Amino acid sequence: MKIVGERIIIRYPKVEDTKFYYQNYIKDKDVNTYLEHAWISKIKSIKDMQKELRRRRNGYKKKEYNFTILNKETNELMGGALLHINEYHQRGEIGLWLAKKYWGKGYGSKAFKLLIDCGFNNFNLVKITSGACFDNKASLALQKKFGFKNEGIGRKHFRLASGRMIDTIRMGILREEWKKCQF
Repeated sequence: MKIVGERIIIRYPKVEDTKFYYQNYIKDKDVNTYLEHAWISKIKSIKDMQKELRRRRNGYKKKEYNFTILNKETNELMGGALLHINEYHQRGEIGLWLAKKYWGKGYGSKAFKLLIDCGFNNFNLVKITSGACFDNKASLALQKKFGFKNEGIGRKHFRLASGRMIDTIRMGILREEWKKCQF
């Protein structure tokens, strides 16, 4: 699957992406502070990262789509994204991360919108959710910008790299709410 927007392309990860993921996701603590550490802590080398990307690339068989985000103009790797689908309940979960040099430049908004459009238009979803740690102000602002509503708090729901358990906020948007948004 490949999703093309006005400034970015979202596509499946390739083996050639391994070094980028390792340097900008695994090794950059500013980037991965609020991301899933259960598997990050298991990645000790570029070879481990390569295995993980292969596993994630094959996730589509279970409707777990993992993507790489690229700059459309330069084809430069920028980050990663996910769209996990529950067909029975017609809902999906989305998330993304960007390498630090792309923060604050609108690329996260472009990717988030493409993921939402893909979920509602390609998979006929009724609802899309996303979550964030309370401290992750950028993620929460992005979700609110696109009309996501607070659906609840997961108490001690997420373990940071430090080992500390923290609360998270679960946000969601319904298809009919998305249709009313003007983006």
